[in-house]
Amino acid sequence: MGTVLSPIFLFMYFINYGIYKNIIDVIGNSPIESGGIIGIKNNTICSFYFDCFAKLNNSSYTPSIDILNDIIKEWKKDKIEFVGIVHSHPNGYNLPSKNDANYARMLLDTNENLPFVIFPIVTMDNEEIYISFYKYDKKFSRIKLTIKNRHC
Repeated sequence: MGTVLSPIFLFMYFINYGIYKNIIDVIGNSPIESGGIIGIKNNTICSFYFDCFAKLNNSSYTPSIDILNDIIKEWKKDKIEFVGIVHSHPNGYNLPSKNDANYARMLLDTNENLPFVIFPIVTMDNEEIYISFYKYDKKFSRIKLTIKNRHC
């Protein structure tokens, strides 16, 4: 009998280079716990909206839900689906927090058409800005995305 691969390895994830760079530039140079939403089309993360109206403190990002829901409605017109929340953590702390897990679980519980969410975490270490990508579908798993000049 052959090896059974986890579904995470059966699906190829991509992120548009411009979106990746925009996340690094915007969130990487904003206060800790800044964030936004990401959208996907044709297996490629191709949309990012920075949530400049969010409530922030040193340990949590509280999205401006009404504004973000309006953005998601606009994305749907272009067949772009909401796929997750990106936000920053304090330097060197690139793992999802308990609050991240609770929020991801709430997103899945309240959106029956959402099979999983992607939770990128932006951190800085030695003046370098990094993005660690996680997928949540009952628990967090680290995922790899291929950066491409691929349009949706």
